[in-house]
Amino acid sequence: MTTTELLDTLILYEAPHLSHRDVARIVLQAGSATAVFSTARAVLRTWGLKDDTIRHIEAHVESDDIKSQMDFIEKHSIMTIGYKDDEYPRLLRMCEDAPLMLYGRGEMDFTRDVPVISIVGTRGITPYGAAAVEDIVAALSQYKPMIISGLAAGVDAHAHRAALKHNLHTVGVLGQGLGTPLFPSENRETAKDMCYTAGCGVITEYNHLMAPLPGLFPARNRIVAGMSIATIVIEAKAKGGALITARLASGYNREVFALPGRMNDPCSAGCNTLIRENKAIIIDSPQTIIDELSLSMEQAVKRREENNQTILFSELDAEEQKVVNVLRPHEKLHIDELSVELGVAPFEVAGVLLGMELKGYVESLPGKYYALTPSMRA
Repeated sequence: MTTTELLDTLILYEAPHLSHRDVARIVLQAGSATAVFSTARAVLRTWGLKDDTIRHIEAHVESDDIKSQMDFIEKHSIMTIGYKDDEYPRLLRMCEDAPLMLYGRGEMDFTRDVPVISIVGTRGITPYGAAAVEDIVAALSQYKPMIISGLAAGVDAHAHRAALKHNLHTVGVLGQGLGTPLFPSENRETAKDMCYTAGCGVITEYNHLMAPLPGLFPARNRIVAGMSIATIVIEAKAKGGALITARLASGYNREVFALPGRMNDPCSAGCNTLIRENKAIIIDSPQTIIDELSLSMEQAVKRREENNQTILFSELDAEEQKVVNVLRPHEKLHIDELSVELGVAPFEVAGVLLGMELKGYVESLPGKYYALTPSMRA
C-alpha cells in the first residue's frame, strides 16, 4: 500500500458518519482512496454522503492522530496491506465484510499457494483439547498449511505454538491495535516469536492505539474465518467466540470441523452441538481433515520442493555463506552494517548481495536493507 493511499484511507476513516465498511464501499466505488478526493461533490452525494462528510473529504486534513499513526507505522516497519494489493489474503477478499486494509507485524506472505486453516476454541483448554491441537497440527504439517488463530489464551495459543514447533507459518489476528500491550499478556512471548519467525506474524484492522475492547473480538473473528479454507473448532463452550467463528466460516461457504467431547464436559458442549446440528464435520481423526480438504501427498511433496528449491539447485560459496551467517540472527541489516560485520567495502558486499538476490537467497528491502528469504531461514 503506497504512503499516499494509506494516508487518504486514514483521512476517510476519520470522516463523520462513515463506518469503516462505508469507507470500504466508497473506496471500491471510486477505485482507490485517493480517487475519492477527486470525486465531484455531486457524485459523492449520489453515494449517500452527508454534507459534513463531503466537507471533511474536501478539506483533506491530516490530523494529529493520523500523524501519530503514520509515525508509528514508519518507526516500527508495520506492513499496511490494502484490499486491492496482491499481498491481501486471497480468500478474505472474497468476503463482503472484508476490511479495507490490514496492519501487520512480522514476515507474513499471503501470496503463497498453501492451505490456510484456522484453529479456534475455548480459553479454558483441557489436556484433551491440547493433545488434539498437537496431533492435528502434526498431521497437517506435511502439507505446509498456514495456521490462523486469534492469539487468545487456550486453544488459540496452543495452535500458534504447535505451528511454530512444526515449522509452519502461523498468523495471529488481533482484536486491538499494534501499539497497545498485547492481551492476554501471557501470550506476549508467543507473539514475539511469531513476529520474528519467517512467514509468521500478527495482523489487525485497528489503528495502533486501539485498546483490546470486548466488542472488537467478535469482529476480529470474521477475519480468522474469512482467511481460511477451513475452521477447526477444538473445544468450545455452549456460547463463545469459537462458535461465532464457526458460524462465520459456514456463512462464507468454508468447511467447519469440530472435535467431539464427553457429553457432560462444558468445554465440548459447543462442538457437540455443531456436530449434532450438522454444522460441522466430526473430527474422528486428523486424517478426516486431510481427506475432507482433499490434501494429498503430491501437494505435500510439491510444497516441500517449493520451500527448498533455491537451496536444492545451487550451493553457497564461501562469501555467500559469510553473508548468510551474518544475516541469520537479524530480521534485516543495512548494507553498511553488513560491510562492517564482514570487514569488506560496501561495493564488494553489493556485488555478492546482487548474486544472492538473483539466486533467491536474500531479498532487498527499502533503504538499502537486506534480509534472508523465508526459504533460507527455514
